[in-house]
Amino acid sequence: SVWHYIQVNSDIVSIWGQGTFKINVKDIGGTTTPPYNDNICNAYDFGNVTNATGTAKQRLSDSNRCASIQVNEPNTTTGCSCIQKSVWYKFTAPISGRVKVTVHDVDGFLSGIDPEVYLYSGTLTGCPSATPAFTGFTQLEGAYNPLPNFPSSTTGDEVIEYECLTPGQIYYLQVDGTTVGGPQGFFDITIEDLIPNYAS
Repeated sequence: SVWHYIQVNSDIVSIWGQGTFKINVKDIGGTTTPPYNDNICNAYDFGNVTNATGTAKQRLSDSNRCASIQVNEPNTTTGCSCIQKSVWYKFTAPISGRVKVTVHDVDGFLSGIDPEVYLYSGTLTGCPSATPAFTGFTQLEGAYNPLPNFPSSTTGDEVIEYECLTPGQIYYLQVDGTTVGGPQGFFDITIEDLIPNYAS
């Protein structure tokens, strides 16, 4: 077993400097096993997202609980630059070259994960391995809000809409939770083929 420690402190305002309090620690269940796609070599493959009817591809109630960071894993160039419990997905760009990625918090307001998601291009070599080479990985887009998710079915969603992808090329998605809003929990991830509608 491993000992864990809890530090209790008071507010800096003097009137709340000291007093009595209760502390409760309980087992809320769950697992200590990292998700399979914690390693980018095991990124969940959505395959080719080209779909003439616009039907989205989804993963429901996925989790980044107990996930970690890999050696040389790309961090972020926007937001807080603090990737900490990432999981990975990949997809093949559709004929349209346009996609919409939505990550939705399943746990709800102020509970679980406050998601952030990043889209990358690049070549992955050295798999299977715990330390693959992220050769030429480039962050194309990111969706990140440092504030906690709000009590709405959509307000807490993080969304990427990206154009000019190379049809048939593989792209990678990195999903994590924000430090402020919630680093880990359950989420849905959806990828849609944004087929051009030149009549609109």
